[in-house]
Amino acid sequence: MAHRIEIFTKVNDTRSKVLLDKLANFGFDVAETTAIEVYTINKNFKPADLKKIAEILSNPVSQTYLVDDYSLSTPFDFALEIGFLPGVTDNIANTAKESIEDLFKIKFSEEESVHTSQLILLRGNISEKQALEIGTTLANTLIQRIDIKSYDEFIKDKGMDIVVPQVYLQSHSRADQIDLNLTDDELLKLGKEGILDADGTRRGPLALDKESLTAIKDYFKKENLTILNSNHLLKLGLSIANTLSSPQK
Repeated sequence: MAHRIEIFTKVNDTRSKVLLDKLANFGFDVAETTAIEVYTINKNFKPADLKKIAEILSNPVSQTYLVDDYSLSTPFDFALEIGFLPGVTDNIANTAKESIEDLFKIKFSEEESVHTSQLILLRGNISEKQALEIGTTLANTLIQRIDIKSYDEFIKDKGMDIVVPQVYLQSHSRADQIDLNLTDDELLKLGKEGILDADGTRRGPLALDKESLTAIKDYFKKENLTILNSNHLLKLGLSIANTLSSPQK
């Protein structure tokens, strides 16, 4: 069972103030923003242990937290959450997982994990479409997801959903051939939505933009090949996504 920990800054919330100024510079009519840190713990813990985890992840002087709960203490019109897509390296979450393992002297299994995201409460004269525009402005859509709920939806659902962005592999791997002889629009769709399966569905984003896919296409064209193994394409996507998500030295 996955758990959700939300961490609120109660004094000197400079992150929310900087975010508000940034949105104003982009021309969005937002009166107030509240930035909330979110940790999704994909491992079963007792309530008392979850409280201990929340305490080591937060600052007792400047922050407070909620565990598997939601708050309506801050007025807002839309709740916007930005988190990593499956397969993208989450360095802060990896550090949090190590801290939890040290705290309880345990090890997470391969199926268990920790993930981070940022919940932003928006108050202002904005529509759902504009809230989505704010999300795409703040997020890197190649490697991050965007989830939006109105105030009413937030109440109805009792907060945001618990999202565990894990990569689920088939027990029997297979490699399909991918024809790279595509138009620019088709390449862009391939990068954003993934490889097309025989049933018409797609396997999920490759985290490859048009420029990256064009470079791959040009390389294979140079080698007199237009067909690429799907496993290689997936690995290229995850490799580039992890490079984008890692801090630059």
